[in-house]
Amino acid sequence: MTHVATDLHGHTLHSDGRATPDQYVEFRRSLGMKAIAIADHDVLAGVRQGAIAAERAGMLFIPALEVTAHI
Repeated sequence: MTHVATDLHGHTLHSDGRATPDQYVEFRRSLGMKAIAIADHDVLAGVRQGAIAAERAGMLFIPALEVTAHI
């Protein structure tokens, strides 16, 4: 069995993270991750930039979104 380092629940400065999408991708690449997702809260603003950066880095990118729900 092959294991692949991933981070599928990341946030950028477009919600409550501190990194730009490019910085988010580069840091995870430096850790050896091969697959990532940007799942900002209620916005897709970082997804396109993250996808482009991940493609350049040779990483699998999964577009995601964390949705706020009120009951």
